[in-house]
Amino acid sequence: MALPAEWDDRVLQCTYLDDFGDPMTGKVTITAAVPVENMTEDKVFYPRPRVGTLNGSGTVSITVQVSDADMRTNGYTHHVVEELSYPDHSPLPKPPDIRFEYDIVIVQGSDPFYYRTLAPVAPSFGVTTVDPLFIGPAGPAGATGPAGAAGPTGAAGATGATGPAGATGPAGATGVGLSAYDDWVAHGHTGATFDDFIAYLVTTFSLLPTKNGTVALSPALDKFVRLTLLDDASDTSTWPNRFEVSFQSSGVPVHLTFWLNEYGEYRGTPAKANTVPWRLYTRDNSTTAPVHTSNMMEVLDDRDNRTPLFVVDSTGKVTAPNIGQKVVAQGTAPADTTVIWVDTSA
Repeated sequence: MALPAEWDDRVLQCTYLDDFGDPMTGKVTITAAVPVENMTEDKVFYPRPRVGTLNGSGTVSITVQVSDADMRTNGYTHHVVEELSYPDHSPLPKPPDIRFEYDIVIVQGSDPFYYRTLAPVAPSFGVTTVDPLFIGPAGPAGATGPAGAAGPTGAAGATGATGPAGATGPAGATGVGLSAYDDWVAHGHTGATFDDFIAYLVTTFSLLPTKNGTVALSPALDKFVRLTLLDDASDTSTWPNRFEVSFQSSGVPVHLTFWLNEYGEYRGTPAKANTVPWRLYTRDNSTTAPVHTSNMMEVLDDRDNRTPLFVVDSTGKVTAPNIGQKVVAQGTAPADTTVIWVDTSA
C-alpha cells in the first residue's frame, strides 16, 4: 500500500558488504514508532512495517514518511531492524547471522538517503540494541568544565650532579642530494606542498596496531603497502638486499629465509639443515578440509598469454614441454639423440 499523498516521504538506502567487499543477504524492516496524526484534517494513520530485501549488490531501498509541522512530532521516530547473513567464503568459517535494532529520526532532503549517517536516538518504545558499526555525525563540542582546585606543592627534588661543559663543533659540510619530499615529486607524484607528501605517507603506509593477533582490514579505510624496488643505475656490486625476512633461533646467528635482491629476484633458503625452503600443501587439514584441486605451481610464458611452461598439479604430477619424450626400444642407438633409447641388444 502506498503512503498517503499528503505525507512527505523519503527514500532510505544502504549497502551492506562484508570485510571482503562481497554483498550480504537479508532484509531491513523500518516501522514508525507511534501513530501519525494529521492535525489539519483530523486523521490518524497507524504505522505498518515497511520491509526491504537486499538485492544482489547488498543494497536495500525503503520509502518512509517524514514528520512535518502538520503531523505529530513529539516522540516521532522510526525503528530499524537489520537481519543480515554473511556470504560463504569456504573453506573459511562462515560468521553467524546478525540482527541489530535502533531508532532514528527521518529528516527531509534529497533522495536516496543513506540512513546509517543518522545517529541513533532514544527509542519511543521497547529496548534498542545499537549496531556497533553504526557511525553517526559528530556531535558539538561540550562546554569547558570548571578548573579543578590546585593540588599541593610537591617536595623539592635532590639537586642533580653538575653536567660536563658543552662544546660546539665546527659546521658540517653542506649535504648533497634531494630531500624525501623533492625525491617523491621527482618520481612523478602529484602534490604541490609538503603537506600533500605527508598525507600520502599517512594514507599509503599506515600500519595497523597488532601483535600476536589478527587484524580485520576495512576495504574503505586500510591500504596495502606496496614495496617498489628502484633501479637507481648505481654499481650493482654495492647494492644491498632490498627486502629481508630472517629467522633467529636461541643461541644461533640470524639467518635469512626469504629476501629480494637488488634486481627484485626471489631468494629463499631454509633456516635449519633439516628443513626445505619452500613447501606447498594440497589441503589445509589432512582429515577434514577438501582436497585442493587447482595446480600447486605454474611457470607461465608471460602475464598476458599465460601459456603454461611447467606445471605441478595437486596430485604431484609434473607437466612440461620437455617431459614425456619419445622412448625407442631397439638394439642400435637411434640417429635422433633427443629421444630416450632403451637398448635391447644382447
